[in-house]
Amino acid sequence: MNHWNTYNSSKFQVENFFRSNKLSQFQIDELVKILNVLAKYMLIDRNILNVRAGQKIGLSHLQRAINLDLIIELKDFKALNSKTEVEDHHYFYTLGFAGINFLGLSNKEFYYFNIADTFNDKQKVLMFNYEAHNKNYRLLFSFYNDMKYYNFFHCKNDLNKDIILYFEKYISINRIEVIMKKKFISRITEEQFKIKDDLFDKFISQFDFETIEFTATSFNSDLKVDYGSYNNKISAEKRFNATSF
Repeated sequence: MNHWNTYNSSKFQVENFFRSNKLSQFQIDELVKILNVLAKYMLIDRNILNVRAGQKIGLSHLQRAINLDLIIELKDFKALNSKTEVEDHHYFYTLGFAGINFLGLSNKEFYYFNIADTFNDKQKVLMFNYEAHNKNYRLLFSFYNDMKYYNFFHCKNDLNKDIILYFEKYISINRIEVIMKKKFISRITEEQFKIKDDLFDKFISQFDFETIEFTATSFNSDLKVDYGSYNNKISAEKRFNATSF
């Protein structure tokens, strides 16, 4: 379902569309809330989206974001075969190409998957998001995130304490510290270099290290976008006409 036949996901078209007054400022603001969450957390389910956005996102706004290719929605078997909306954990979201372009044009910080990233890479990000959500930790746009292998993530807790959440199966604390030390040293001055070890010891002492547990989920390697099914078309029509969720 595409209400804007001349629209595509290119930078030019994205900027042209959002400067054309085709959307109200309220509609744009709601889309930005969705994008701000995905810009940081990369792969989430609907429950995490609502929590990270600070409100329940209306279905019409979700459908508009999908129609504009700002986000991609994957549905598991239960959601895909239902004519109505089902509970939150059956829908998964990541940035679409237009969303990546929108965030770039907005000069916002954002993370996004490499097109060659594997299912295992994406699953690790989702598992991190469940762990951080359950512990009420917030991810930082940090130099000390592992955004290549997704093995550890720099967070803050409610007390503003630095936390590294990591996958014990894939990496050890010692290895994380080696990686972080190399990054740390790359940022210090020549004058500081001679006391680099002491400086890093002080820096790393501020961190707590906590493991990430794998959570049962319906996210699997067979999920894909299905815009062509009858149920999906019916669901999209209903969503776009919805005022809230």
